[in-house]
Formats: sequence, structure tokens, C-alpha cells
Amino acid sequence: MDKRGFTQVFIYIIILVAAALIIVFGFSSLNDLINLEENVETTKFLQIFQDEIDYLYVLPSGSAKNIELVVPANIQRICFVDHDNEIDYSKIPSSELAKQIDIRQENLFFLSGTKRIPPAFINNLVPLDNPECIPIENGILKARITNIGKKIQINES
Repeated sequence: MDKRGFTQVFIYIIILVAAALIIVFGFSSLNDLINLEENVETTKFLQIFQDEIDYLYVLPSGSAKNIELVVPANIQRICFVDHDNEIDYSKIPSSELAKQIDIRQENLFFLSGTKRIPPAFINNLVPLDNPECIPIENGILKARITNIGKKIQINES
């Protein structure tokens, strides 16, 4: 093989390696971007939800409000628990979620068919039933929140 043929093969190898690196790093960056979007959706939902609870908290006892909030994609249910009272584990729709509720101290748990979303803690919130697992319809959480004095109670609307 002459020098020109060797140079041409070497260039093709460099091009293939560069293309492979672009594909691998591009896929990785795209995956990171998708994960960032999901985290932003979850954070936005939790902030709006906490704002609704805080708003009702300052109103007189007995005040109530029906809420409809857009939830992160692929959420099937949101379960609310009160660790200060007895939890009826028979009402929890999955054994994995029951284990998570048992070892975590948060009071809001997401049940997703595709991805595990970390639980969260919402200040001043207690469920009507313990737990209160509310199904998500068309990406919307429909619930009723009621000021019961020092806490806000949530139940399915």
C-alpha cells in the first residue's frame, strides 16, 4: 500500500471515531436534557402545590378549595401520608410504594409506571384517609383541600 492509500484509510478511521464520539456524547447530552426537563416539571408542580397549601393555610378554619394541578408526565397516582398517625397499608396500590412509605419521612409519594420520582414533603398537609392515594386523570391532580385549623387536609375531589 502506498503512502496515499494509507493516509486515506487513516482519515476514514478518524472520521468514524469522531462520528462515534459525536453520537455517544450527543445521546448522553440529549438524555441529560430530558432528565432536566422532568426534574423541572416535578419541581414546578411541587412549588405550585405548596403555594396552594400555603394560601389556604392563612384562611379561616373550614375554608376549602378544589384544586386541579398539572402533574409531571407518566404519573399514575399521588399518595399522601401522615407518619404521625397509623397508616393503612392495604390502601397503598403497590408493595414497592408501601416499602418506600415505610422507610421515608416525606408525605407525598408519586406512583409512576415508567420512572421513579423521589418523594417530597409538603408543609402543613395531612390526608383525610391515611394514605390518600389520588388517581391522576389526563395529567391532572383533582383534589379538595380544607383548612382544619393547624393543618390542611387533602382528599380526592
